[in-house]
Amino acid sequence: MVDYKNSDKYKLGLKLMQEKYEQSVIDSVDKNLYDFSPELADLVVSHGMAEVWGQKTSSIPLKDKEMLIAAALIAQGGCDEEFE
Repeated sequence: MVDYKNSDKYKLGLKLMQEKYEQSVIDSVDKNLYDFSPELADLVVSHGMAEVWGQKTSSIPLKDKEMLIAAALIAQGGCDEEFE
């Protein structure tokens, strides 16, 4: 079994999550999701946070990323309750 938690990307992903989320959310992903599926936790943390959120969009400020995501979700529709 691969130990994803020791990879540099996983550690970077957790660090980036600390800038955005409360510790309880990070702990939930790091513990509960990892226990459920280490591969899924690695996908979320290493690829989603470290690569996409961190490295591939590093030139975009955090507030701008958040606005872009909100705009994309609103444009797709179906998330009216979330934005009330």
